[in-house]
Amino acid sequence: MFKLMLLGILFFFTFFNFTLTIRYYNHAGFMINTNEPNDPSVSTVTVTHVINHGALHYFYGMRGYYLSIPMALWLFGPVWMLASCLILVAVLYQLDREA
Repeated sequence: MFKLMLLGILFFFTFFNFTLTIRYYNHAGFMINTNEPNDPSVSTVTVTHVINHGALHYFYGMRGYYLSIPMALWLFGPVWMLASCLILVAVLYQLDREA
């Protein structure tokens, strides 16, 4: 039951981060499209800050989904979790190194 609870919390965290990503990107779109050229209330720095927050939540959401693989395999035993963690680290190392 504890493992399932942790997996559920992880999926809730991941879902919450993706909804925040959509919120921040939507907000940035409105800030870009409704800004008048002479209006100093919405600057380029403010829009960049909002977009960066959206990107950060997208990053956390994706990492949550990646972490869900070892968490789900933990239900089958610790060896499966260890193997999936090692494979996940190798895959993320290659993905992060290419970018």
